[in-house]
Amino acid sequence: MKVGILGGTFDPIHIGHLIVAEEARYQLGLEKVIFLPAGKPYFKKDRIVSSKSDRLKQIKLGIKDNPRFEVSEIELNREGSTYSIDSITRLKKELGDEVELYFLIGLDALGDIHKWKHPAELIEMCQVVGLTRPGYHDFDWSKVESKIPGSSQKIRIIEVSQIGVSSTDIRMMMKSGMSVRYLVPDAVVKYIEEHKLYKSGDL
Repeated sequence: MKVGILGGTFDPIHIGHLIVAEEARYQLGLEKVIFLPAGKPYFKKDRIVSSKSDRLKQIKLGIKDNPRFEVSEIELNREGSTYSIDSITRLKKELGDEVELYFLIGLDALGDIHKWKHPAELIEMCQVVGLTRPGYHDFDWSKVESKIPGSSQKIRIIEVSQIGVSSTDIRMMMKSGMSVRYLVPDAVVKYIEEHKLYKSGDL
């Protein structure tokens, strides 16, 4: 069985996350996609992130209508900074050896994979799949190859819809009082409004 893993802060989850997850699931023939919200993202240590509970609840609301989508809490339950290699190692143990893991990441993040914890091991442990993003269609392999020789032959890149929206955009729009309807699932918008999220603070 092939299972996709889509990591991120999801602060908040929006249609871009959902659309690329579904397109990747279809293109790669995945049985399901597991959303993997980061507990304390290593590369976002300097930004205030919404509570683990709020982000988890929003993800559950956002994916509830798709039986092929799930969410894992393993990074949310871990103390300290979270690293992809640790999460993939644990997921492989939990899901069993018969499961093939496909780690889905945007091309922008893929460009820094050589800076991650044990990136060569991660690439050997699962199929890393780069997803195109607005402004990120072509990929420069030179830096990654210099640190992880042979990575260009092991990492796969697929084209997905270019959804020009980000969680940062959503937070700024909501702080300004703008509507985010159709950019964020209705149930998630309702949760954000009820809990008065993204009204102030460091966005």
